[in-house]
Amino acid sequence: MKNANHALASLPLALVDWRLPVYGADAVRLCAEYKIHALQLDFGGPGRAPNLNGYGRQDAILEACDLHNVRIIAIAGNQLNDIGLGSQFNRRDRQMVENLIVSILDVAHYLAAPLVFFPSFHKGLIRDEASLARTADVLRWTCKEASDRNIIVGNENDLSINLAKKLFAEVNAENFRFIFDCYNLIKAGYSPIELLSKMSNCFARQVHIKDGSHNKDGYTALGQGDGQLPIMLHTLMQENWVEYYVLENDYRYCDLTRLSEDLNWISGYFSPQRYKSKQATH
Repeated sequence: MKNANHALASLPLALVDWRLPVYGADAVRLCAEYKIHALQLDFGGPGRAPNLNGYGRQDAILEACDLHNVRIIAIAGNQLNDIGLGSQFNRRDRQMVENLIVSILDVAHYLAAPLVFFPSFHKGLIRDEASLARTADVLRWTCKEASDRNIIVGNENDLSINLAKKLFAEVNAENFRFIFDCYNLIKAGYSPIELLSKMSNCFARQVHIKDGSHNKDGYTALGQGDGQLPIMLHTLMQENWVEYYVLENDYRYCDLTRLSEDLNWISGYFSPQRYKSKQATH
């Protein structure tokens, strides 16, 4: 076993397969090796892992989950970074995007994942009122589709507080949430602590944990960069609404020693005694 710290199994930790050297069912097995029992999966697409709606892939994932006691907690539509959630679509392209989103929702429903989220980076960056309005329109439509499947729809972005509030209000859906990732906000020049203080009820209960240095994220050991992780984790624990702390450092091109080190760091910060003590007060 690569990580003998059995205390990890009692902590609310998760991994993402798009930052691992393996994906899908193999990522489920890797989680089990490291005593992690929750995983976010990317739907896949061009230049990414094979689409999750490929033949046999979902059943292979479920079989691995049953065998290793791992839960799929979210499906990410990272392909939307390449398309642009708020792009100007003609009728044909809009239908293509809607078909893709329905496929992602169907996969999430089949895998019993309670959350589907779409990022707004790269081609999907929100930088003006028009792109915000187009993004809100797609997300609002997605929330209607997801409600029949009992799925929460998330959006990950790097918006200011004012723009985030505007987007949240324009989507205006009970099953819509933001994905909290403190380093995305730090790179954009905003305060994650301030955002939490004013909008904590707008976030999904799965938060991304990564560190970075000089605006380059994912390659700095947790707690060693400028991502303000100790104070962020302390704040999140005090507010006590997070269900999963999802590690999103990049482990694709290393020998996974860094994964062990990051897990050891965060498991020390969230010692079982400390975590159970905090739970007992709520």
